[in-house]
Amino acid sequence: MRSKNFKILIGFLFIIITTLSAFWFFLTYQAQTRITDWAASQSNQNIQISWQDIHFTGYPFKIRMLLERPEIRLIRYNRKSYWKSSSVIISSSLFSPKNVVVSAPGSHKININLPKNTFHAAIEAEEVLAQSINFPTKKIKRKYDSKMSNLIISPNNWRDSIGIDNFMIELSDHSVISTNKKAIHPIGKSLSSKIEIKGINIPSFPKLDKTLKKLGTKVESVSGKFHLKGELGLRPFSVDQLRSWRDKGGTIELDQIKLVWGSLIAETNGTLALDKELQFQGSFATNIRGLDDVVNLLEKDQVLNRTKASFIKLALPIFIQNPEKGAQSLIRVPMTLQNRHLKVGPVTLAKFPKIKWN
Repeated sequence: MRSKNFKILIGFLFIIITTLSAFWFFLTYQAQTRITDWAASQSNQNIQISWQDIHFTGYPFKIRMLLERPEIRLIRYNRKSYWKSSSVIISSSLFSPKNVVVSAPGSHKININLPKNTFHAAIEAEEVLAQSINFPTKKIKRKYDSKMSNLIISPNNWRDSIGIDNFMIELSDHSVISTNKKAIHPIGKSLSSKIEIKGINIPSFPKLDKTLKKLGTKVESVSGKFHLKGELGLRPFSVDQLRSWRDKGGTIELDQIKLVWGSLIAETNGTLALDKELQFQGSFATNIRGLDDVVNLLEKDQVLNRTKASFIKLALPIFIQNPEKGAQSLIRVPMTLQNRHLKVGPVTLAKFPKIKWN
């Protein structure tokens, strides 16, 4: 009797293992077929995706796909750009196949061909992780997040590299948008993102010598949230979609964009939109500590001329709020972006180049 029960148990386990193995190999075959078909379909958009070899591990409960020497080439308007990596690992579990984790540590090479010049960068990363998670709720359809650590970015023609201790970005795809497609002001968010960068090592710039000596060559942190309001389809991207999004009241909300760099602490909240020329315009409320010192340093480095520096110094007392003894004054500055000019009152701080969307 015991022998019979033992044989039944062995047979049952054999069936389970065989079924699980067949299911795992079926999913790996399906994953390889899907990624191959997807890569081939991108050629319709002038995107070439390739890899040297593909391997699967993780049996029996995980599917771990290793792409060796993956490469993405983008060909647009007779300009070629590419991204290359040593390897990419894409993982998921049999219990949650729609939740995907991507890991790509090691070296990355980026080449971006711009109209007037070419940007090259070599990137080394100790850790690169990304994951995509499906949510069974009505508010968020999908969530993506990515983390990188100990990044070293070496742009072309730069003497020094840029180092980043930690970089995190989180992107949520919302389904809560206006049901009225012709609404002037769309309700809810289409996309929202959160960015946090810690420990940015700034390369030496002769023009900012005094500023860097005072504030330091490492920015402690840059963080913030961005909310894209209004439905904006980007597949495939077209200028007409941007116009439609603008005409229906689409905006980008900036939420607690914060910079901590030595004695300089700045936090901005505001709204961006597109003007009739499809250039960004907006208004911002910025709280700054340590601005007076920065103005003096930029004047000494001749980044600000004497006239602009003097005007800003005269205007600063107007914006000072709640001065504290022994502490740097908190300055609340209204800023505007219009016709590509970033202004504090009547003073232009910077003029941005025109964006050519096509």
